[in-house]
Amino acid sequence: DATTTANVGGYGDEIEITGQAGSNGFSAGNYDLSYVTGDLVVNQRAVTLTASQQERIYGDAMILDDTSFTVTDLDGDSVLPNGEVIDTVALNSVTGIDATTTANVGGYGDEIEITGQAGSNGFDAGNYDLTYVTGDLVVNQRSVTLTALQQERGYGTSLTFDSEAFTVLDMDGDNALPNGELIEVVDLVSEGGVAQDLIAFPVRYPENLRIVDQSGTDGFLAENYDFTYVPGDLVVKGFPQGTVLFAEGSLEGYFDLLRGVSKIEAPFGLVDSPSRMATMLLYGYPEWEKLSAASRKWVLAMIDLSPDEKLTEQYLLFLVRQAVNEG
Repeated sequence: DATTTANVGGYGDEIEITGQAGSNGFSAGNYDLSYVTGDLVVNQRAVTLTASQQERIYGDAMILDDTSFTVTDLDGDSVLPNGEVIDTVALNSVTGIDATTTANVGGYGDEIEITGQAGSNGFDAGNYDLTYVTGDLVVNQRSVTLTALQQERGYGTSLTFDSEAFTVLDMDGDNALPNGELIEVVDLVSEGGVAQDLIAFPVRYPENLRIVDQSGTDGFLAENYDFTYVPGDLVVKGFPQGTVLFAEGSLEGYFDLLRGVSKIEAPFGLVDSPSRMATMLLYGYPEWEKLSAASRKWVLAMIDLSPDEKLTEQYLLFLVRQAVNEG
């Protein structure tokens, strides 16, 4: 009756009578008393084991954590009597979501069931009436980084985006998505519309090309992924290095070409280079790098409005510096 470690079961003749007490004139000496022993039964102790929620990443199989559960004793706490401990439980994924790498992102209710348990410090499952409560399994999004690659166009032309110019970096460090899935193309936009701006100055526009969406095949579903988009550079090419030309002491030749740039079929060079030309890059001025896109357009517009005889190197530098000063 006092041994809390006694196992569940019936203990015959465990209870014996060793004396008695009475009332209303009862005297034991007046009786020939015979004592018959009785049985003592130890019943199972009610305990509830609840499988805790577990999570995995889309595309990866998982091994269920056999220590992920809670214990509720009949007295409301998590402590079993006599210092006994349930160390692990046997778990099963009811519909196999733990190992099905193609299972979509989401929560799968009551997916994890307990089918057994093991303990220590004298724990014997036979002493307990165990109730098992199922737990949920959650499939989380898989992290993937898409990086737009550099694209180029010529001055005076618009860029047709190459939707295949990107790289894929999976969370495990390679470029392969799980289950053989593929990202075929991405949707791109150009910040400020530079890609289609015919008079955007010929320089590199860092991080100008942004990925806004993607599509794939072979079972690819975007909702299963947590995408990080890394922008790429846009390069607007003018004439090759050293061939943005102007005549000795002026820029007439260059700006004649600038005004008629839409007629130049080869945007990366001059078909008939004017003679007696010195070479110089318009964007070689350090001041030019300080200008915003709007200021650069203003400089080009002022040049376009200026008479040819005014288009000297000194005047060009004056315009650039004025744009810097006015911000």
